[in-house]
Amino acid sequence: MILFDPVDDLLACYSADTLAELQLVQRLSRAAGAFDAVLCTHFAHGGKGAIELGEAVLKASSLSNSFTFLYDLNVRKMPICSKVFLTL
Repeated sequence: MILFDPVDDLLACYSADTLAELQLVQRLSRAAGAFDAVLCTHFAHGGKGAIELGEAVLKASSLSNSFTFLYDLNVRKMPICSKVFLTL
């Protein structure tokens, strides 16, 4: 999951990932301008493994930002493929 303005990165951790690899991705994400990069183990630990992510999202969402929707939410007939294309 990546949130822009500010950027917040989620790192889904798997059993084969080493701590050194995860810390490298965290460091590089933050150096590239991410608000935070948190380790998430929700696949292995359910909701408890996503608590730090929730806290980071709350912090990031409390900052001022320039969020706008990519398409008009009032357009009901817009096909999903068009909505997906707009996000690429």
